[in-house]
Amino acid sequence: MIKTSIIKKSRLIAAFMFLLLFFCSVAIVALLSQQRAVSIEQTMEEAEHDLNFLGNIVKQSWLNKDYSNVERILIEWAAEDYNTHSIKAVAANGFELVSYQKVIKSPLIKEIHLPVIENGKLLLTLSMEWDLSTVEKHYLTTRNRFIAGVIFFAVILAATFWGTLKQMVFIPLEEEFRRRVNAEKELQESHDVLEERVSIRTRELWEKNVELNKLINERVDAETRMKKLSSAVEQTEDIVLITDSNGLIEYVNPAFERISGYSFDEATGKTPGIVKSDMHDPEFYNDLWKKIRSGESFSDVFINKAKNGRIYYEEKTITPLKNETGEIINYVATGKDITERIKDQERLQFMATHDTLTELPNRAMLRDRLTHAMEQVERLGGKVVIMFLDLDRFKNVNDSLGHPIGDRMLKQSAQRLKECVRKGDTIARLGGDEFTVVLEGINDIDSINREAQKIIASFKEPFRIDGYEVFSSTSIGITVFPDDGSDVDTLLKNADTAMYRAKSDGGNSYQYYTHDMTRYAVERLEMHNELLHALERDEFVLHYQPRIDMKNGTICGMEALIRWESSKFGMVMPDKFIPILEESDQIIEVGKWVIRTACLFNQDLKSHDLAHIKCSVNLSARQFRDNSTIKLIEELDKGCVTLSDCIEMEITETMLVENVEMASYIMDKLHAFGIKVSVDDFGTGYSSMSYLKRFPLDALKIDRSFVKDTPGDPDDVAITQAIIALGHSLNLRVIAEGVETEAQYDFLKEQGCDEIQGFLISRAMSEENFKQWLIEHLENVKKIQNG
Repeated sequence: MIKTSIIKKSRLIAAFMFLLLFFCSVAIVALLSQQRAVSIEQTMEEAEHDLNFLGNIVKQSWLNKDYSNVERILIEWAAEDYNTHSIKAVAANGFELVSYQKVIKSPLIKEIHLPVIENGKLLLTLSMEWDLSTVEKHYLTTRNRFIAGVIFFAVILAATFWGTLKQMVFIPLEEEFRRRVNAEKELQESHDVLEERVSIRTRELWEKNVELNKLINERVDAETRMKKLSSAVEQTEDIVLITDSNGLIEYVNPAFERISGYSFDEATGKTPGIVKSDMHDPEFYNDLWKKIRSGESFSDVFINKAKNGRIYYEEKTITPLKNETGEIINYVATGKDITERIKDQERLQFMATHDTLTELPNRAMLRDRLTHAMEQVERLGGKVVIMFLDLDRFKNVNDSLGHPIGDRMLKQSAQRLKECVRKGDTIARLGGDEFTVVLEGINDIDSINREAQKIIASFKEPFRIDGYEVFSSTSIGITVFPDDGSDVDTLLKNADTAMYRAKSDGGNSYQYYTHDMTRYAVERLEMHNELLHALERDEFVLHYQPRIDMKNGTICGMEALIRWESSKFGMVMPDKFIPILEESDQIIEVGKWVIRTACLFNQDLKSHDLAHIKCSVNLSARQFRDNSTIKLIEELDKGCVTLSDCIEMEITETMLVENVEMASYIMDKLHAFGIKVSVDDFGTGYSSMSYLKRFPLDALKIDRSFVKDTPGDPDDVAITQAIIALGHSLNLRVIAEGVETEAQYDFLKEQGCDEIQGFLISRAMSEENFKQWLIEHLENVKKIQNG
């Protein structure tokens, strides 16, 4: 009867559960189908929104007639947008402007059309095929996973149901009866044993009670002693911290809570690292753990950080506690807050090494830092620059306005000097109105000049103190280690001498201790001032140096080289004035002038049917990065249909690797105009296969430093051979600069160099001389060809 009832109930439950599972599955599949339709509709709405957004972007470029930009935008959109399968732009006249389709075929595609209209006029029609395979794939994946889950759940449910039914129905009732009989027998036996054990345990408890009374008396005495010790630890001003053998805090006293800001509950369970300030190196903690784990105590001053971020100094001792077997079970740390004592020591140290008025380093610290800088230079090379400054007319300020005003002026002077130099440089006050600046890591005179000029410029603004406007300037003497002296006293004396020379010249200037350096600095400053007006005075000229094709000996190009015909300095070569132009934006305007002039001269040659060759122009780093150069080329291209036949551009390796994205953009722009680009001075910078393969280059120019000693120098021979082989392997022309001898010519020709230029062919010539040379060269070529 029991079995029959259980079987009936089990069948009903199973039928109900499987029926419920079936209806739930049908409902969820229906919901998934509805969600698929909603997802497709939302995706198509997003596609229409994207197409409208794209249409607005394209409309502006179309109205500006920038059809290439329309094409670029649409193709980039289609290539980058994951869901765009294809895109097409058809003009109002039916001309298909853009048609781009991805190679991957998609089983589910929807097409959208968008007319682009301006003022009621149809400009073009955009068509986009939108890939819905992602939505469909997501739906099928979700549905299949759900069906698999239902099947798996049904199998598990059936197996569980069958196991339960088998366990409940088929266990023999006889086995259940047998277990009950055995249990009653075992229970009687246990009862007898229990009575015997109770009797024995009663005697044992009486004996233990006597011992317990004795232990209680001992515990009371121990607790009394512990209360006294605990009271002492709780009330002491010293920090007490106890950890387990793993360094986890078990106890902290109130002094720790007060000083660190962490409560007992916040500290326990954590490590002492909660007050770690990261102002000790890892070696400090390695030594600590090594010592205390060996069973020894460790004592030192710890720099800790409280909960509120306050740094405090703790004079601490950490002692290991051991059990009877000698095993370390705890660590006890006791410490004293000595922050105020440390601060007092730091204040005394600061007063001993700093000027009390300006808080700048004093003479003692200056000597220490200068000595250290000189030692660094002796080991690693380089220079140390010492500037000796004196405020002009400072005595008048003290005499007329009083020393308080003078003191505040000195403080402001110190602040201005701090704003002029780098954070790692040293500024010191030696006394009165004399300051010293020590600059490290500056090795060229141009950088020294800029620092001195920056300091002089900072003192041109008046000092505003208590309603007064005090005007002053500064005189600076400059000396350089190791050029001007080998010890601190000599360098400071020489800097002081140079400062007085600057003051005797009227002040508000700087002078070098070495007369030659002063003369060079003055000349460079005068040259800079003259260059400001050189372009408007029409003092720049271009000279041209021809390039020869080594296969047939004919002229195949020329390079434009700038010269400066200064009214003050005469003819100045580029290595003298180009660095000055590059320090300012002048190089950009001068570079534009070079490009225009070279194009005009090249067109003049073609108009006289003298030669159909290209003129190479060097681009500086500033020109390369400046967008106005590209705009100039666009303007010239509109006015000269043969711009790509007029000029080539030469750039350096450094320009390509400084900003790869910018370089790629500019190189693509140049090639869009058909302008060829060569790498100048190849081998002296970042020569590498990676950028040669990445950028659309046309030629490599071997630097003259490698050509100079060929074929005699084995190293230069190997480098030149490698560059020629590298260029040809990448289908690039190879041009050698600085060819001056027949031996160099024969060596380069034997190695397969494509073109050469240098004094062996001709020096750089003015326009008229180049034309005359070109006529003679063409006549010689004709004579050779005619036999």
